[in-house]
Amino acid sequence: MNEKQRTAINRFLLLMLGIIFIQVAIGGITRLTDSGLSMTDWKPILGSIPPLNAADWQAAFEQYQQIPQYDIVNKGMSISEFKAIFFWEYLHRMWGRVGFLVILMGLAYFVFKRYLNIKWLSRFFILIVLYAAQGLLGWIMVKSGLSENIRVSHYRLTAHLLLAILIFSYVAWLFSELVAIPQYHITSRLKPYYTWGLVLIVLLVIQIMYGGFMAGLRAAIHYASWPLMNGKWIPDNLFFMKPFIKNFGENIATIQFIHRGLAYLLFFALLQYWFKLKDKMKHNSIHALPILLSLQIILGIATLLAAKGGEISIVWGVLHQINGLLLFTNFLFIWFLMRKNISV
Repeated sequence: MNEKQRTAINRFLLLMLGIIFIQVAIGGITRLTDSGLSMTDWKPILGSIPPLNAADWQAAFEQYQQIPQYDIVNKGMSISEFKAIFFWEYLHRMWGRVGFLVILMGLAYFVFKRYLNIKWLSRFFILIVLYAAQGLLGWIMVKSGLSENIRVSHYRLTAHLLLAILIFSYVAWLFSELVAIPQYHITSRLKPYYTWGLVLIVLLVIQIMYGGFMAGLRAAIHYASWPLMNGKWIPDNLFFMKPFIKNFGENIATIQFIHRGLAYLLFFALLQYWFKLKDKMKHNSIHALPILLSLQIILGIATLLAAKGGEISIVWGVLHQINGLLLFTNFLFIWFLMRKNISV
């Protein structure tokens, strides 16, 4: 692959990272505005056409009125209010389709220009499969809230979020594979940090998973205080569910306790990682790590405190989510660059 081909593919990958980043942000708004169930069917092609007249809007509204969320949460809402939540779900779905089309067009262009060898063709194919799976999983998630529940399953919502993170991470890895990185003059000293970094990536993924549980269960409104949880360091009912394992996925007190505890652990572990690495690996991503980390803690606390009124702030919630993605991406990039410069 020559320099011209490398540059073209990397620009495309940067475009995909931007598209996925925006999609995650729109997804956060869709969740926080309870908009995800406003479209009660899934038509991958025909569903791209929104309601075009009053009769179409009335039909879509009547479909929404048949599900439990309308009866229990939004009973008596006006059609203009329905249009507002419909907008976010429609935008979320359409942006996902835009991303899928961009991948297909990018692949077609690179194949036509003969930029891709067999290895990179397979990598693009994996990206297409992952993107298609994300659309299917999104509909499976929506279905969980259409019959008995007033909101989607927090397990499926978290799976949807984690797959988005996986796709984003995969594209970031592809990008890092083509970035020309100068060899560091003390690469041999980076080897211990490679394994340490992998452990921290696993902990970050677990933290993101619990963030998904927090969002799906609206857990912030139940313990909207900091540093204590409703006046206690260890909340009541921490492990009251039976069987015991159920507490880790469905007990709001346990979920928020773990999410907070992991935040503290990651804050100090990542700071120490940065402190040990900042003089051994010269790159802007290293310098950005403590800034993004500190900002994430501040945004998490702000999101909690803003939920005191019983509602989660859309602004703080979305900022917390997208900065979390930036933090995760930044750390992944550090790890990818390290991997390129050491023998593993």
